[in-house]
Amino acid sequence: MKITADFPGGNIIVDEIKDNNIYLHQDLRTTTIDWFYWYFEVLQPSKGEHNFSFTKSPAIGVRGPAVSLDKGRTWNWLGDNKHILNGFMYDFTGDEESVRFSFAMPYQESHLKEFIDANIHNPLFKHLELGKTKKGRSIDLITLGDIYNSDVIVLTARSHCCEMMASYVLEGVIESILKNSSYLQDHAFFIVPFLDKDGVEDGDQGKSRAPHDHNRDFEDNSIYPSIIALKKRINELGAERFIGYIDFHCLYMAGYQNEHIYFVGSESPKIAEAQMEIGRMLEKTYTILPFEARGYLPFGESWNVGAGVKYQTGSSWATNNLPNVKLATTIEFPYANALGTPVTQKSAKSFGVKFGNVITSFFQ
Repeated sequence: MKITADFPGGNIIVDEIKDNNIYLHQDLRTTTIDWFYWYFEVLQPSKGEHNFSFTKSPAIGVRGPAVSLDKGRTWNWLGDNKHILNGFMYDFTGDEESVRFSFAMPYQESHLKEFIDANIHNPLFKHLELGKTKKGRSIDLITLGDIYNSDVIVLTARSHCCEMMASYVLEGVIESILKNSSYLQDHAFFIVPFLDKDGVEDGDQGKSRAPHDHNRDFEDNSIYPSIIALKKRINELGAERFIGYIDFHCLYMAGYQNEHIYFVGSESPKIAEAQMEIGRMLEKTYTILPFEARGYLPFGESWNVGAGVKYQTGSSWATNNLPNVKLATTIEFPYANALGTPVTQKSAKSFGVKFGNVITSFFQ
């Protein structure tokens, strides 16, 4: 049996293997805080039940780990009935060539490529390059409609690269919007699916990346190529034509305020009212993942107290720099549990489809 993280998104450090007991922990490289992302593969596992124990800090969510038997393309939750203390048990048949485990359900460049290939022949859908990452990877830009002659809405995700479930939601949003061809006659979307693509592919945590993460990089002296290119392109296209900015995130691993979907309240009264309005619209729409508008987190409550004097988030930058913006917001999604309903690849994407319908209704 071999344990490896040598593939896109992989992240693990193995401490010790004693018979059927594996001791390991998440790699916190490039981050300044403890976080919980991990993703590894077991090759040619030996038959029988094995115990995987995390040795450094909490690393198991409310539905146990996610498990993939097809090299990370599709995933299922193992379930909390397989828990051990900060770990899990897995019973290998002995016939598997590969089993992958992760904190949640990874969404890599390969998933995005499959999605792009499925939509590339739609004349309203374009896949472009916004620029290059620090490591030379292509920064993907997807546009829907005519970004040169329409009102434009920005959609971004993975500024914290580990926040994978938000990418499935974004897929659903894009699919929903593409079906509304009449709407795209005078509205367009500017979409950056991986703001931290190096982190996504390298398997970093991304949260609180040193010296600061991508969602704290929107002040004048930005350091990340994706943020620099995003702001530059918006200004080139004309900041006055951008009417919306929605940034997709995931929450902490579990617990209070981390197991429901909600908008993060703006310091701007105008934007805060718009956030509550779209929340009320979303609540009235049936979604497979439940949404309650009362879950809205106002500015100044709990952790929502701003990024600090030195930093500015994407949504706050949009609020302050896009003169005609109607809504600039972060929306937070749980990794595994939304008010008791499982968050999966399918349910997250289905929620995104409904959210896409609400977005087009809101931005009329």
